[in-house]
Amino acid sequence: MAIAKHPSSLANSATEEPGPGSDEGSHLVTFIDLLSSDERFSEYLHIVQRLRMVLPLNRIRNATMFVPTNDAVKRYRKEHEHGLEIADNVYGGITDQQAWYHLITDGVIDGQTLAARAMLWESYSHPAGDRTASSAEDSSHGIMLKTQVDNSTAQLMVNEVTVFAQSFSCEAGNMFVIDGVLEIPPTILDILHQNTPNRSHRTQRRLRRLSGQSAARESHTAYGAAIDSHIASDDAYSTGVYGAVEKLLAAAGWLDAIDATKGDSNESSTMHTLWAFDDRAFSSGFNFAERAYLLYGPKFTSDDRELLDDAINDTQAVAARYISTGSVSVARLGEGKHKGL
Repeated sequence: MAIAKHPSSLANSATEEPGPGSDEGSHLVTFIDLLSSDERFSEYLHIVQRLRMVLPLNRIRNATMFVPTNDAVKRYRKEHEHGLEIADNVYGGITDQQAWYHLITDGVIDGQTLAARAMLWESYSHPAGDRTASSAEDSSHGIMLKTQVDNSTAQLMVNEVTVFAQSFSCEAGNMFVIDGVLEIPPTILDILHQNTPNRSHRTQRRLRRLSGQSAARESHTAYGAAIDSHIASDDAYSTGVYGAVEKLLAAAGWLDAIDATKGDSNESSTMHTLWAFDDRAFSSGFNFAERAYLLYGPKFTSDDRELLDDAINDTQAVAARYISTGSVSVARLGEGKHKGL
């Protein structure tokens, strides 16, 4: 395992010759001092300045920063067709939420630790994008980023971006140079939706046929028929996607808790980990009546308060097995099987 070598044009590193943060160099206190000390970081420094991050960043200690090269910043602007305009906390196509995402709150991390194993780290970027100068030191519930060594290239990566070998330091912490601008990862709902393909006509016909068979066997009341109708039109239990887990959370009343776009909700400001099962697993783990009750019981008992409370409690008891507060990675848990949280 190795950290990627920095291009020769940027070969000046803290370990090879004097440079920013080296013992022979000038004494640097803050990350702003570090960024200001070398022209190679000027593009990212401009971003920090334009997004009014200088004062809060100067107050931060015991952190680790990933800084894209000048070429990486220019390449990002070109690829995303952005100029140097600034508006609504966006400069050159980079948001303040995205800029804070380059800073890790988990202490001063060295290269050996980053390369040791795949790991999730918490950033200073809030899910709702509500980071302000007054809240910059608050590291709670930051969006996570991942470091790991690419098996095919033996290069250290942060998310999908290469980390160069050179690292620099100041009193505030360590800084690593990267070959790209980090982008905010998708939300849990985004990932669920990305893995839900449009159904083919063949799949739709199969679902209608299966629903018809279930109706003949199990639906003898208007309640059962209504549930069958919803399942036939709205669910795809055997398609290997994640519709069921999303609907289970919705029935439990917890969908807003994993919707990071809803910044006014106290729940949505808390990070969560979803242990997602696909629709095949849901279909094999619960029979038809159980699936119908868990997904649609709260909806079809809404006119009876006592039945509604029972249905919601039952659905939440099952849903609670698959969602937990906080960001948990398999790397942090370690290999092997784990009990439900």
